[in-house]
Amino acid sequence: SFRDLKPPPPPSLAIAQQYALSQLPRQQPGDPQPGKLYPLYTSLEHFDRFGTDISQYMHFTFYSTRVFLLLFLFNLSSIIMNFEGGRFAAQGFDLKFPATIFTMPSLGNAAFDGTLARGGHSYGVIEFLTSTALVAYLFFIRGKMNTIRKRIAFHAS
Repeated sequence: SFRDLKPPPPPSLAIAQQYALSQLPRQQPGDPQPGKLYPLYTSLEHFDRFGTDISQYMHFTFYSTRVFLLLFLFNLSSIIMNFEGGRFAAQGFDLKFPATIFTMPSLGNAAFDGTLARGGHSYGVIEFLTSTALVAYLFFIRGKMNTIRKRIAFHAS
């Protein structure tokens, strides 16, 4: 009956941690340390064992971080030129800290007597390089994802 039921035992952090640890994937036979957890910096090919979605996600994040770092470096000169422009201060805008993070490096802060006075061609070149790199990356990553899908589907390396 209802009155004979006993309350469940109190939660145990140790048991929860032990269970969570038992659910983590381990290195397979043929790996350097079978039965041990995968190292933090494991090769991307190891993620093929977890299926197409996981492997594609890990490859996508790996390549995307490098592409976006490169694009940041492409655009860094424009950001610095805009940051040093001083147009907002010259127009009397009250530049307090939170707003400056977004407004100071924007094109609106670029000085009229600087790059923009000479036509602002460097902005166009940087935008072209950024757009070209992103389009090239889209084709590259699409091919990479297709290769991973086929490799996992047909169990070939």
